[in-house]
Amino acid sequence: AALEFQKRVARIDEDGGQWRVEPFARRGKPKAAAEFFDGVALAVPGRGPGGDNLNKINGSWKAKLKVTQNRQLNNVDHDARWSIALFFTADAAKTCDAFFAGNTVERSVNDEIIHMLCYQSKKTQQAGGPESHAGCVLVAHTTVEWAQANLKANGRDRRLFMQVAEHVRDVMGFKAPLKSLLRQSKVITWKQCQVTSPIAMQDSAPCLLVSKAPPLLLAGDYFTESSFGGCLKSGFAAAEELAGQFQ
Repeated sequence: AALEFQKRVARIDEDGGQWRVEPFARRGKPKAAAEFFDGVALAVPGRGPGGDNLNKINGSWKAKLKVTQNRQLNNVDHDARWSIALFFTADAAKTCDAFFAGNTVERSVNDEIIHMLCYQSKKTQQAGGPESHAGCVLVAHTTVEWAQANLKANGRDRRLFMQVAEHVRDVMGFKAPLKSLLRQSKVITWKQCQVTSPIAMQDSAPCLLVSKAPPLLLAGDYFTESSFGGCLKSGFAAAEELAGQFQ
């Protein structure tokens, strides 16, 4: 099968010993046809208040889940944070370079508002991306406490945005007014951010075999720990288990 991007799964139904997988329709484009697979591994965020997770994938596959498995999936807890991307002019680069000395791209702040600052444009460049001379990008990750206090707000709340943005200015030590440095911004309200209580599987497996015939597995950091390492551990385990079902 060809590797495809920008496709989100809407339904998974058992059909003739295979899984019939139907994608969401993309805005402005004709609906893509469903495809059939001998086995499926779902590596998506688990159940929770987020906008794109296991809850959004409908179909008969859900009937394969046992009562205890459903209960375990429902009991996973997450914290919440906001991530605010700030796109600055090139005039801000000198201060950013000084704040993130050397090869540093992330710095913990851990005050009442900001948990961590990330020098995203420098991070992208270090990963092989192009160097930009037009400006620089910072991403501010809020604390859990700040996000909890503003749980009912949304990303369009200008007052809260300015509270975080002005605080970034103070922490970074920018001398110029924010309005003269800031070109654009983007706010993401992570209602379902990091896993705080993963599923404790009886066999300590980092994934869940939902169905053997046809095989379907769940994988994600909600079986391990909320980190890239946890995601990889679960993903590799699911791939190994899926391959084993065809031997």
